[in-house]
Amino acid sequence: MSLEIRAQDTDVRKYLDGRMSHPGSQCLKDRWEEVREKIVDVVDGMHVWFLLAVLYFELVNSKKTPRKIKNTLDSLRLGPEAYSFAYDNAMERIQNQDEDSRELTSKVLSWVIYAQKPLHIYILRFFLAMGPGDSKFDKENVPSASDVVSVCAGLVTTDHESRVVRLVHYTTEAYFAKTGSMWFPVANDYITAVCTTYLSFKCLCDP
Repeated sequence: MSLEIRAQDTDVRKYLDGRMSHPGSQCLKDRWEEVREKIVDVVDGMHVWFLLAVLYFELVNSKKTPRKIKNTLDSLRLGPEAYSFAYDNAMERIQNQDEDSRELTSKVLSWVIYAQKPLHIYILRFFLAMGPGDSKFDKENVPSASDVVSVCAGLVTTDHESRVVRLVHYTTEAYFAKTGSMWFPVANDYITAVCTTYLSFKCLCDP
């Protein structure tokens, strides 16, 4: 016997309303009921529809004019292609961030996707603070835990209990298994360089 566990429309609405309660685009607030109901309607019936609601909200929330919001709502995908569509758009938003955020996102996703074992948020932040050629660890270059997650456009999450940073869903893993080399062509070189730098430190001190 099996029992399907899935969110109800009311659950998704509550989540979306909660996200909208934070400061955001006034244009989005003016059309909020239309946006919310469109997202609820589009993701209905999907196996992991709550995940899609999260990704679709982030996509719409990035638009600043009524026309762009409408065009985005009209473009939302249904069915199996919905995941690739959502992830492609998330990566496009990441590429359009400021240079510092874009660089941090690339490093975070490179570690999360290609590291040989899961990384605790503390360890990941430690690695993110190091760059090739550094002679010692610099505490002032450590990004905050919240920034590590927020710059990734909903693609990564931190487990509440273990504090391990991971991709948000198995469909995200499948997406990067196909496209990772395109988005992060030098990821393995970067990870190797950081590890080599760490091993070359004269004093391996606890950060």
